[in-house]
Amino acid sequence: MSLIKKIKSAVEAIGLEFLYDRGEGLDKLIDDSDLSGGKCVVYSFLLANSTLKDGKESANFGIFFAKMTEFDFNAIENDDLQNECKVIAAEFIDNLQKGNELTISGEVSLQYFYDEFSVNVTGVAINATFDETSGINIC
Repeated sequence: MSLIKKIKSAVEAIGLEFLYDRGEGLDKLIDDSDLSGGKCVVYSFLLANSTLKDGKESANFGIFFAKMTEFDFNAIENDDLQNECKVIAAEFIDNLQKGNELTISGEVSLQYFYDEFSVNVTGVAINATFDETSGINIC
């Protein structure tokens, strides 16, 4: 299984929808995703080249935890939504550390965002290096 599929699996393991694409493709996926009822959707970008060592892949990803917000949001209400996303991101990291497919090396940085796409989403992004614990078998 590829590194991105392992991240997708870890996101879906906590009951969230996972989206992965670039630019307009991701914008369309977010537009078509189910953000109703305060649901959180997760999308991702590969932030740097991946590396392959001893058959194990490692790469830096931005993982975005997003919820729908209003265009003219109230700052305190938006902060509440971003905090809810931060809690979900922390749950994702905690769940990942309990598994056996991926680890995170180094520090995890956190960034708040708003209005990145045609749909008004807000939330937090984590920036981290994800490492496979097992990779491809080299014969």
